[in-house]
Amino acid sequence: MAQVTNIKMDAKGNLWFISNFNLFRYEIPSRQLRQFNVADFFEATSICTLVDGSVWASTSSGLLKKYNAAAGTFTSYDLFSHSPRTVSNWIESLYATSDGNILAGTSNQGVKRFYTTVSDYKDILTYNPDKTEIFARTFLQTSPDECWIATESGIYIYNLVTGDFIHLHKEYTDPYSISDNAVYTFCKDKEGGIWAGTYFGGVNYAPKQPVPFKKYFPEKGKNSISGNVVREIIEDKYGRLWIGTEDAGLNKLDTTGLFTNYLPTGTKDGISYTNIHGLLVTGNELWIGTFEHGLDVMDINTGKVIRKYSKGSDSNMLRSNFIYCLYESPAGEVMVGTTIGAYLYSRATNAFSLLPGTPLHNWYTSLLKDKNGVIWAATYGNGVYYYDTKTFYQDSYRGMEHRRVLK
Repeated sequence: MAQVTNIKMDAKGNLWFISNFNLFRYEIPSRQLRQFNVADFFEATSICTLVDGSVWASTSSGLLKKYNAAAGTFTSYDLFSHSPRTVSNWIESLYATSDGNILAGTSNQGVKRFYTTVSDYKDILTYNPDKTEIFARTFLQTSPDECWIATESGIYIYNLVTGDFIHLHKEYTDPYSISDNAVYTFCKDKEGGIWAGTYFGGVNYAPKQPVPFKKYFPEKGKNSISGNVVREIIEDKYGRLWIGTEDAGLNKLDTTGLFTNYLPTGTKDGISYTNIHGLLVTGNELWIGTFEHGLDVMDINTGKVIRKYSKGSDSNMLRSNFIYCLYESPAGEVMVGTTIGAYLYSRATNAFSLLPGTPLHNWYTSLLKDKNGVIWAATYGNGVYYYDTKTFYQDSYRGMEHRRVLK
């Protein structure tokens, strides 16, 4: 069975292809087929045509062959003549770049760049960072200065001018890395995005314009955020970010980019639970609302919890341990929304009372006091409550229904 592995058309409209390592030229107008068989010529592995119209082929023994049309012969160039010795001189693919030169991908010595004006080559990419040999499969020039290289060890982006490389490879702890290192093919779409086909990992897409986000995710063995489900982010007065997750506790991201992770320790100065909901910074305190484990107050300079609050039967205490949201008004009033009631904290008595205008048996999801002194309380399933602290009017908005009550 004939296996066709490579097809190219030259400047004269002739079709060149390789079948079972034999090189063929098919003249379309005359329908004549010429075979350059293995026995009389060479084992062909790849073909490329240059902007000057010349036709080139590679061999399984490491030779680059230029076709001489007048004589029907080939001129040979050895692409391994001044390279380290290797067990195989197999040339996997040829690629013509826009500057009139050729990139050759090999099975054991990575990529070689052949300069047609001087008829010589240079090894431009031979080893991976771990010193293993590179198997280069195919190429895609994306701009006059840049070429993408598909290898068995990921993608190399080569700068044709400076000779610099960027290596894209699979990282098991990075969900945004390429899905598989064995890259076989490329396609550039009309928007300039690059599609990369892999052996085990399907298709990967790289947009022309990089996504303008720096990504933070859990990375085992590295300094990173602890969880994947980020619920709250708040900044303190020192420029540090406090990040509450629902799956792995609390995180602090300092101004140097380093994370500190806080998980329950079972001690009185550790956070109470891994599932964090509301966060509030007030002065040097971080208020931490948890799922069914009450409210913690941490000293942000020491990272130690200094107070804990949980539900109790006293009217001045919280009625729920699910602290859903936290808010501080411009006047410094701390408000707490829970699944059973919204509360106002008294610094003088270190106690909680029901927030005026908010019925007890509601799940409060967001709290706000506007510049006119009106408290707005959003609920889960029961609309929004409105309480004017100056006139004592209270309203509720539930879909199309509107109620106003004069207290």
